Amino acid sequence: QTEGSVAQQLFNASELERQENRQKFSDLLDGAYFLFKHELPHTTLYEPLLEVLTKIDHSKKLST
Repeated sequence: QTEGSVAQQLFNASELERQENRQKFSDLLDGAYFLFKHELPHTTLYEPLLEVLTKIDHSKKLST
């Protein structure tokens, strides 16, 4: 029974990590899509770019 609970804990940790990675990859695609769509490296759309990056910034470093 101990092995089952350890295996279940490993499975749960793996599933949580998979979900977090999927969210981070989705955020990366959102940022890349914005850059490609607006043909940036131009700095003319700096404010909208910051809005997109703030939205996907889970560390909250850009929103402060």
